[in-house]
Amino acid sequence: MTIQQHRRFTLLPCIFLCFFVASTAAFSSPAGKSTDSFKWFTDIFSNQATKEESNNKSNSSIRRNQLKLDLLTKCRSKTTGDVDAKRKDLESIIESLVEIRPIDATASSPIFQKNWLLEWTTEKEINFFSDVGLAADVITQTIDGGVLSSDIPLPGNSNFGVTGALTIPEIDGVRTNFEFTSAKLDLWGGKISWTLPPVGKGWFDTVYLDDELRIDFNSRDDILICRAE
Repeated sequence: MTIQQHRRFTLLPCIFLCFFVASTAAFSSPAGKSTDSFKWFTDIFSNQATKEESNNKSNSSIRRNQLKLDLLTKCRSKTTGDVDAKRKDLESIIESLVEIRPIDATASSPIFQKNWLLEWTTEKEINFFSDVGLAADVITQTIDGGVLSSDIPLPGNSNFGVTGALTIPEIDGVRTNFEFTSAKLDLWGGKISWTLPPVGKGWFDTVYLDDELRIDFNSRDDILICRAE
């Protein structure tokens, strides 16, 4: 007999005893008292179920926080190893996070609407600035209504910004469609500016979202990991 079977076996007499006591009280009590007896009986199991649900939520929260810490630690590691290997490690953590995500309809969640700071990405356009040593440490992405704005601070008080329009195909889903509408390069505090033709459209799935963390996979098979500002 397994431990689990043993627990079930030992619980059976207790359950039958409780039922017997409640039933006896119901039939032997004066009129109007039987309802209270059965309420006492059902409250025992109701309270137990509530306690178990609370414990499950607490365990999930602890697990999420640990996975988030592992994810951000991996994102910030400065190892010069294989990028594909790092992505594989991150995807493994992300997969575990998705299983216990607190929000399912991420695309329409109000938490989605805020300023986000980039932690890690495979997007070549963004990584280009970092690879050549131009990008600052903080790259931001702001989602405000149906508008997405990405800003990459550059040396000399300069900035490269891209703006796009967002639409949500399914209100209870994770997908957001985007189409870039403008791109602008400001140099030396805006003394010189170039407006560039916007190029690109597609979609991204926000597979994980909470108050602190957002994880996207997009139509080009890129990953974007951001934390709340």
